[in-house]
Amino acid sequence: PALAYALCAKCNVVVKDRSDELVAAFAATLAEERREIGAAVRAKTWQAHDDPEMLERFALSDAVVAFGGSDALRAIRSRLRADARFIAFGHRTSVAYVGRESLCDDASARAAALAAMRDALLYDGEGCLSSHAIFVERGAAISFERFGTLAREAAETHALEFPTSERELAPATQAARSAANFSASQRGRPAVAAPRGALLLIDPPSDDPPPLLPRALALYPVEGPGEALEFVRRHRLPLEGFSCSDDRADVVAVATAGGASQITRLGSLQSPSLAGEHGGLGRIRPFVRAVTKNI
Repeated sequence: PALAYALCAKCNVVVKDRSDELVAAFAATLAEERREIGAAVRAKTWQAHDDPEMLERFALSDAVVAFGGSDALRAIRSRLRADARFIAFGHRTSVAYVGRESLCDDASARAAALAAMRDALLYDGEGCLSSHAIFVERGAAISFERFGTLAREAAETHALEFPTSERELAPATQAARSAANFSASQRGRPAVAAPRGALLLIDPPSDDPPPLLPRALALYPVEGPGEALEFVRRHRLPLEGFSCSDDRADVVAVATAGGASQITRLGSLQSPSLAGEHGGLGRIRPFVRAVTKNI
């Protein structure tokens, strides 16, 4: 999307491509349709962080869009002109909230579980719009424990539809599973489910942060949205998305207070509107220069 909006602003764009040259193939397709667009895009594959050509591009660019961790973003910023625009997207995550209204019967709860698991497991749970914590309201016809069972079944269903890119869990996720199993045994009750290629923690200690790992998530019982907000703030979760089962004013207020940039229905997190603003920033404004005419 950043590439597309920069082109809409009539910018010339250089993209650091991945090793599979996916962006280069996309640019070639654009060039087949519109020659002038093809002439405005260059995709380069730089392996070293100190590649002279890449550093030169940093020094010449009017605007730079970067995705990555804090250390990587700081390193890139230090290479830019003092007046260059730096549009940085650091690591962020998303959460979900399942209200009592969606737990009125087994069919509704099953639909909510399927939607929540789709948000969590699509794209291997590695994007900023991937849910890693799901808050489930107590006091409904369907208990938290029953919803946990439905969530595991939903994860099994999605594993068939969206198979993991790896046969085994990532090493970090495997380590998290081992630690969670140990913690659960200390508490005297099972709290870990391992659907195909996924890790699902059921009511883990709220003093611990959720597992921000590929295809890993945790379910937490809460009395209301305020408890979910307290959890987000305690662990300083940088929220990109907040999905909820119902358009309730108190839940939307918590999503806003928690810093979420996108608030959606369950199951819609991974299909953001291009009209929305990623990271709370404008889609096209960073690539536009204002000109004031006063004649």
